[in-house]
Amino acid sequence: MKLCPNCQTENLDVAWKCKSCGAELPSSEEQDFGNPYGLAKTSLIFGCLAALVVPAILGSLLNSPMVMYISMVSFGIVAVVTGVKALSRIKKRQEKKGKGMAIAGIVLGGLFAILALCSFAGIVLGPMLQEQFYEIQRGLSTPAP
Repeated sequence: MKLCPNCQTENLDVAWKCKSCGAELPSSEEQDFGNPYGLAKTSLIFGCLAALVVPAILGSLLNSPMVMYISMVSFGIVAVVTGVKALSRIKKRQEKKGKGMAIAGIVLGGLFAILALCSFAGIVLGPMLQEQFYEIQRGLSTPAP
């Protein structure tokens, strides 16, 4: 059931106007998530969580750097997705409240997700590249026949 924001009358979920006062009812998407300020705040929180504090604690408690990378990427993705949703709703409602938090969440989340992916790639690819470098170096130091 949808509640009318004007008169607080309960209406069917499919209704788009209040049966009592005729006011336009919010869509189910708007009603589920409320105002975009909450999404912007969520984006900023997850962006900050991706910033090594929580992932480092999780990685050290579980003694696994893989957990750290996965949590950084996960928190970063959530921050970016919620930030983009918040910005689109802020634009749709033509509000300014929460825009800075949404942008900060997107930047922090994206930055640390990319950082985690690059670090993980370095850990995985580093030994292989090092071995190839040594092979090239050995080939250059041997005299040609």
